[in-house]
Amino acid sequence: GVIERWAADDLTAATAWVKQLPQGPLRDRALESLATSWVKQDPQGAVVFVQTLPEGASRSKLLSQAACAWACQDAKAAFSWLQALPDGPARNSALIGFSDGLAVQKPEQAARFVAALPAGDLQTAAVLKVVNRWVEDNPSSAAAWAAALPAGPTREQAVTAAARQWLQGDRVAAEAWLQKTDLPAEAKAKLLHK
Repeated sequence: GVIERWAADDLTAATAWVKQLPQGPLRDRALESLATSWVKQDPQGAVVFVQTLPEGASRSKLLSQAACAWACQDAKAAFSWLQALPDGPARNSALIGFSDGLAVQKPEQAARFVAALPAGDLQTAAVLKVVNRWVEDNPSSAAAWAAALPAGPTREQAVTAAARQWLQGDRVAAEAWLQKTDLPAEAKAKLLHK
């Protein structure tokens, strides 16, 4: 959009204009456009900027996007920054974005990273980011990893996500794999539209 192009040409002026907007949906959309452009130019700078924003859904989304882009460009630096963040919503958003970005470059490393997270909603969100990225390039490996996760809701969601995406690209191979999983019969039928 307009703000993305403006930010690409003059990041300082675009940032100043967006900051003066009143709180609300227009400002949120403008911040997203600004951050999208900023992340492409300087993910580390975008992260610093986003951390100055007030807490909320928009900040969380932007922090996740910035962490994702930074992990794609320099996973080691992004990970160091991530480790320094205090526990809380900002860290959780950044962790999910980092997992997504790492999965773009190194899906096996991202898989090990998210598998080591404590079980719960955060781990599930990170696992789903990784499996959805990984299945784009190597569906059989992503699906096998998802199926090898410890039994529970995270594994079921990961297997479902891998199957759903794989079915779109190679239905025959995905169906054969899906039949071998321990996913409940009704979940398999739903995926296969039977």
